[in-house]
Amino acid sequence: MSLLSTLRKSQDQTAKIIASSTLSNVSSSTHYNYPRTINWYPGHMVKAQRLLQTDFLPRAQIILEIRDCRLPLSSINHHIEPLVKHKKRLIVFNKSDLLTTPQKKKLLRYIEASPRYQFYTNEDIDQNRIAEDVEEHEEKRIGAIFGDSRGEHTAKRICNVLKLLSATEQKWRSLPMMVAVLGFPNVGKSTLINSLRNLHSIRGTARVGHLAGVTRHISAFKICHYPLIHVLDTPGIYMPALHIKSDRDIDMGMKLALCGCLKDNVVGILEIADYLLWWLNNKTSDQNAVAKYMAFCGVKEKFENIESLMYHLGKRMNLFYQRYDRATNISFESQEIDIHSAAQKFVDQYRLGLLDKHFLDDIDIEMHE
Repeated sequence: MSLLSTLRKSQDQTAKIIASSTLSNVSSSTHYNYPRTINWYPGHMVKAQRLLQTDFLPRAQIILEIRDCRLPLSSINHHIEPLVKHKKRLIVFNKSDLLTTPQKKKLLRYIEASPRYQFYTNEDIDQNRIAEDVEEHEEKRIGAIFGDSRGEHTAKRICNVLKLLSATEQKWRSLPMMVAVLGFPNVGKSTLINSLRNLHSIRGTARVGHLAGVTRHISAFKICHYPLIHVLDTPGIYMPALHIKSDRDIDMGMKLALCGCLKDNVVGILEIADYLLWWLNNKTSDQNAVAKYMAFCGVKEKFENIESLMYHLGKRMNLFYQRYDRATNISFESQEIDIHSAAQKFVDQYRLGLLDKHFLDDIDIEMHE
């Protein structure tokens, strides 16, 4: 195919999207058509879960579990729960900066209403009340705090909690207290470990990235000298598969994908953007959410069709597909709007908290069950 023919084909495809934008942006849907299956369970996760169960978790005195604040329920890994239910645990509801103050208060009410959790305030930590609470309320083995894994303040609070807990767990001062850091991929485990190490000026860093699945091996890091505390940075472990046994299961998978806990190519970036658009139109309680995405995409009306909306966003940001002409061995920028790159920009805008700061989980239902 010649260069001219390739350009003409790109223009034809763009014309089809323009035509569909006038036809498909009509009706609103309150029910999302979920994909049939979400399956992401690479070999390193299988190996990591086996090693956790046989080697590392038996050595860990305390579990430091990281959850996404926007997904207080969906970011619970039920495959890990049986392995850690008898150990003392601190849960960090991470990325709390992506929630509004009323949303944080709502999450706090959910935590305090649970008989399993003990929320630690700054006053509890500063006045050394944690060790006493652990001894007095042995059945409440799960502590909880809000945090931002990138911030020094969160690192200080977590380190202080671990020091207080070490007073009840560490039998020999010469041996390190082992803390296993667990959670779904991309919830901020390695970032938090680096913040803890920087707090005590300890060299070396855990590998971090914007994509899910960066940590592939279990690694040990020293985070504190006195008392001696080591943490185990573990790969995020996802469920073996989510099949469409119920819309609720697949909805959980789509929420995790939207927050970056799955690799984007597992579900498809356009599919994730479609779910986000449906959420902003039908589910969020932020009354300004539609206006925010309209302003970002440069449109003047509410959209229901993701390809149409991404066409407008791609046009606004000058995003075009890169093509390759085999006859001339030339790579060139076509005239076809790159809706997939536009979808990536759209999803990234949400992940930065610029489109919506709201729970994706419905904790109201959970609190009444």
